[in-house]
Amino acid sequence: MRQVNVVYCGWGEQWPLGRLADDGRTLLFEYAPEALAQGLELSPLHLKLRPQAYGDFPAYQHRLSGLLAEMAWRLGRDRHWRLAPAFDLTFSTGPMGLHHMDVCGEGAAIERGHLLRLAQEGGIGIHTAKHSIDRMLPHAASLAGRLADFPVRRATAQALCATVQACYRRLMG
Repeated sequence: MRQVNVVYCGWGEQWPLGRLADDGRTLLFEYAPEALAQGLELSPLHLKLRPQAYGDFPAYQHRLSGLLAEMAWRLGRDRHWRLAPAFDLTFSTGPMGLHHMDVCGEGAAIERGHLLRLAQEGGIGIHTAKHSIDRMLPHAASLAGRLADFPVRRATAQALCATVQACYRRLMG
């Protein structure tokens, strides 16, 4: 069984957060005693701070990077977790065309409603969420023009723009 120690490094502190174990079939995570004593959850939705092992992660997450990608939270100076900024809006075709991280259960065709539900579940006001989405849409709409300024192959640019335009249309709703 392979094991990876996960270490918290932030705000001038460093201590063991937990351990990942992988036997080739199952991926497990458990908090270290130091994390339990500190009272710091890795993910308040998926990995509640409890002295237990977590498993049953979806098969596509059976890589360290996939598991960590699901942790879309940021720790504030007050040591409370908050929904992370929109780092997850970068282009990725993902496995079988799915986005690498689902949004409220949807990975193939994420729509405005999914993002608004996620915002609500994360404690973000609906007005703030709509404003954030609307602020990003012009960037998606103008992608083709901006790509012309960079050395991107034409076929790659066309595929990228087609995918981003499909997302754009779904988010306009």
